Amino acid sequence: MAHTAPRTAAPRATPPPTAKEVAGDIGELVLGIEEDRREPAAAAGAGSEGERVHRFHTAIDGSFSQGRTLFGGIGAALAFEAVHRALRAERADAASVLSLRSILVCFAGPIFPGAIDARAKVLRAGKNIVTAEGKLEQQGGTRLALIANMGNAIRSSVAVAPKAAKASKMPSRESVPDTPMPSPEFPTTSTFLAHLHVKWHTGIPMKRDVPNARRTAMWIRHRNLDFYRTSPTAALLAIADVPPPIIMLHFDTVPNASSVTWFLEFVIDPRDVVATNPDGWFFL
Repeated sequence: MAHTAPRTAAPRATPPPTAKEVAGDIGELVLGIEEDRREPAAAAGAGSEGERVHRFHTAIDGSFSQGRTLFGGIGAALAFEAVHRALRAERADAASVLSLRSILVCFAGPIFPGAIDARAKVLRAGKNIVTAEGKLEQQGGTRLALIANMGNAIRSSVAVAPKAAKASKMPSRESVPDTPMPSPEFPTTSTFLAHLHVKWHTGIPMKRDVPNARRTAMWIRHRNLDFYRTSPTAALLAIADVPPPIIMLHFDTVPNASSVTWFLEFVIDPRDVVATNPDGWFFL
């Protein structure tokens, strides 16, 4: 769930220089982060739980942006990938077993094209739950922070099956045309959408789609299916934030608004999602 708050217009900060080499798609960007060898992870101070900060770096270009900042879903996927690698370094046995159960993301400031630093550390590793922190930093400040809880599957005497969407309310994928991003018919400053395969069904932002102003729906998947199949958690985080806040459907121009927090829970292991949905299409 994304919570939005209006922001008054402010002078734009000068973006750092764009890196010469950046990833070509979302999967390459997220999986391409590199551990920063200039300062070993062990050099960071340790806390009562043996906290050790792991540092990574990458670079982005404007094609991953939403307005003047990096798209939030991609930012969350980047920070989570850093968390996953930190966990793998700390507890390789747990990293292959634990799955993401919940994640809380705070968007502290805009992330511009150019170099990005990622920091991650395991806050506590319990018997069933591991809690970790991830951050994206730029120009000397934190721009995104998240807390992720990863846990084991626990047997229960109660089983509640997820409620499937009614077929009558879900248009067939074939009946919804591809939505070119961007195009004269779909002008948008959300350039990141070009990296996704989108079939927007109803509730399009800035279209004043009044009859559908309380509902937005689309078919969507990653163009890079290898990313979805090999790193399902990061891939799902990258697209879960695509549906806009419903209030955006009431504007005909882009307002000064931004998500400030974002929370997501997984009731199904993302790896199981891939097993049952190998073609990667989701109706959101």
